[in-house]
Amino acid sequence: MKDLSRRAVTIAIAASAIVGAGIAATTAKASTDYARSAGGLTVYLGVLPAEIVGGHPPAHPERRMHGGPPAGPHRYHLIASIFEMATGERISDAAVTGKVSGLGLSGPETTFEPMPLADTTTYGAFIYLPGADLYTILLSVRRPGATKPVLLEFKYDHRRE
Repeated sequence: MKDLSRRAVTIAIAASAIVGAGIAATTAKASTDYARSAGGLTVYLGVLPAEIVGGHPPAHPERRMHGGPPAGPHRYHLIASIFEMATGERISDAAVTGKVSGLGLSGPETTFEPMPLADTTTYGAFIYLPGADLYTILLSVRRPGATKPVLLEFKYDHRRE
C-alpha cells in the first residue's frame, strides 16, 4: 500500500505538471512517450489511478468529474492536454475520443470530457486496464469545422505497475 501511495503521489505530481504548467507546445517533435504531435496539434497524455481522482469528493456532488470514478480495481483516469503547435495555445473547443487496446486486442471507444482547471481546459475519461500489458492509446481530436480528426497514438507500458 505504501508503494501505491508513493507511486500515486509521483503520478499526481507529474500529471499536475502536464495539466497545470504552461507547457511549451511549440516544439515540432515530442520527446517522451506521453507527448505526440500531429496535424498541427501537440497532445500531452497523463495516466493516473482512478482512486487519486475519486479520493476527494467535490464540494458539489452533482459536479463529480465524468460522473465519478467507476467501482472496482484496475480503473484509471486519462488526461489529455491539447495545444496548437504553431502558437502553443491550449485547445478548449475539441471533441476528443480515445480507444485503449492491449496487445492483439481492440478496446472500446471512450469519450473524453472537457475538464476546466485554473482557467484552462484539459480532457479526461476513466478507463479500465485489466492487467499487465503494453497498451496502445489512440486519441482522436476533432476541432470545430475540421473535415477529419487528428489521430495520435501513445504507448503505455502497464507491465511495470
